Amino acid sequence: AEEEALDGYSKKVKKRIEWNKKILRYGSKTLFCGDRYHNPLFFLEKWRRKNNQSSTRWINMELNLNNKKAIITGASRGIGKAIAVSLAKEGVNLSICSRNLESIKNTAQEISSVFGVQVNYSATDTLNTEEVKNFINNSADFLGGIEIVVNNAAAPGGLVMGPLETASESDLIQDIDTKVVGYFRCIKAVVPY
Repeated sequence: AEEEALDGYSKKVKKRIEWNKKILRYGSKTLFCGDRYHNPLFFLEKWRRKNNQSSTRWINMELNLNNKKAIITGASRGIGKAIAVSLAKEGVNLSICSRNLESIKNTAQEISSVFGVQVNYSATDTLNTEEVKNFINNSADFLGGIEIVVNNAAAPGGLVMGPLETASESDLIQDIDTKVVGYFRCIKAVVPY
């Protein structure tokens, strides 16, 4: 009956679905990647619900991350916050930062209260080497070391937008300083720990 749900899909899509079904057999924390319109498993899941079949959307996998120590930059919203929540679900103690003190404080309180893990927070701009060093040092002291680093600080979508003719060179340099050089600053500061 599942094969009927796949009628009309290309050979490539069917192969991808078969590959993902194998992942299901071995376990996967997040089965669906991307949005529903670009993931053929969305249609399989829809068919299963329609035909009262059991859902295999979420299968837990033990990652053995309990009591690990992680730092995450750019963790007040978006992908950074989602990563922080996912690690907290696994029992990882966190030190998180963003440029906005109020939003990172709210994120830290939310994660700590919901998941019961230790969460340190800081307003840190990864463009500033001294702020990065202070964040890393305070994080290592708070957590008792650092085992996981997630470099995520960046302007959402980047600063360079629009047609190439009107793109600003200074915006591109600031993007590179935030993303590439900022990530370098964090990793360099973490190495001793």
